[in-house]
Amino acid sequence: YENTVIAFAYGGKYLETAFGVINSMKEDGFEVSRSLLRSFSLALRSEKLMLDHGMKILTVSSDLQSLETLNALMSCYAERGEVHGVLQILETLRSNNLSPDENSYSFAIEVLGKNIHRWHKNDNPGMVQENLDHADAILGMMEADGIPPSRDLLRNYVELLCIAGESETANMVVDDMLSYTPESVC
Repeated sequence: YENTVIAFAYGGKYLETAFGVINSMKEDGFEVSRSLLRSFSLALRSEKLMLDHGMKILTVSSDLQSLETLNALMSCYAERGEVHGVLQILETLRSNNLSPDENSYSFAIEVLGKNIHRWHKNDNPGMVQENLDHADAILGMMEADGIPPSRDLLRNYVELLCIAGESETANMVVDDMLSYTPESVC
């Protein structure tokens, strides 16, 4: 499945088919792994038009819309540092009664870190704080959904805090991470 998804994703002509294969993969009981989401992202993220085309496909065709296909696009937006795209997909998930998973939340925290890095370099403390507030809200949603933090999410959150100059908070998060059992941070 994974090679088929990536083959259809490259070039953008067959995005609908790629999304269909992702959904078939899930329906057939296979896990849509984070590495597949990242490979899909690699195929699309270099061209904003293809990414926007993918979002249009999922907006128009609700039968292709699933947590996994939306996460694939969210990964693309996160790696491009496009906060609006990630937050739009989080809203799309919620409005369609799809529960975000650890990948969804991890991608959201990742994009906020990239955005803080961008604004921190421009010495814009207001935007840094706004992104920290978004991160706290996302962590609150995750906790309300009963989703434990994954290693990827914690790594992205610690990185976000460090970029924002919140090293004391980052150290506390790392200390908390060390107190978890390995099974709780998988």
